Amino acid sequence: MRALLVMMLIVAIIAETAEARKRRHHRHYGHGNTYAQAEPSLADQSTGRLERRSNIAALIPRDWQLEPADDHWQGRRFVSPAGTAWLAFYARSAEDESREERFKAIAFVEDEEVTYLRGERDWLAVSGFRGDQIFYRKVVLACSERQWRHIAFEYPAKEKRKFDQLVSRMSRALDRARDEDCRPPSPKTEAAPAVE
Repeated sequence: MRALLVMMLIVAIIAETAEARKRRHHRHYGHGNTYAQAEPSLADQSTGRLERRSNIAALIPRDWQLEPADDHWQGRRFVSPAGTAWLAFYARSAEDESREERFKAIAFVEDEEVTYLRGERDWLAVSGFRGDQIFYRKVVLACSERQWRHIAFEYPAKEKRKFDQLVSRMSRALDRARDEDCRPPSPKTEAAPAVE
């Protein structure tokens, strides 16, 4: 059933993109596909200090802590002071799997209730609930279609209003950073951040 839903989603996205191009404009949904800020080259692993060179790094709340590097996962994950919310940035090669496989991996995770799903040929955003937590994930095709760039959030549903603006700004920043810092992802295992 999920495979059928994914295929229907992909066909709808491709058809919508083609129709928008015909009309010479693109539709923007929810958290948007508007361009705003820039993606990080995030942290100095030896000190854990965040490099404030990029605009997206400046969007991370100052009191959030960068978690130590993980040998099994390539990316950066930040945790709120209370430990109830986190956000992560990561990348993976676009040559490792098809677009459909990447979208399916982002959109459908066990034990989640999807309430928001939007995308086009080169991006996908999904949001919903995992128990009493809200999750938001977005992936964009970057670096001349050689790399997938991701953001992932999880935060308490009761704090939705508090996080809505941050999620929107980070989403736009990811869009804008598509072709910045196009070094290949590290050969480490590239998987989504651990779910707590």
